[in-house]
Amino acid sequence: MATLTIELPDELVTELREQQVSDEFIDLLVEQTLRAWLRKALELDSKQEISGSSPFAESAVAFAERLIEDNRDLFEQLAKL
Repeated sequence: MATLTIELPDELVTELREQQVSDEFIDLLVEQTLRAWLRKALELDSKQEISGSSPFAESAVAFAERLIEDNRDLFEQLAKL
């Protein structure tokens, strides 16, 4: 495994701590979100070649929100770890 450091807004970190979200859960959430986002980009790759736009041109925020909503049960189970 490699380490990638990300910076989060202070208010987000505060909210995560107030909600007692574990570092383990955050790690899993980030990993699964990035994996799903990359899979989606690969799926769209052939379509993007035609249009010439990048699969990463869109914000990851909307994608992550959809991913969480679509997998809410899974994330709730992970949160209980």
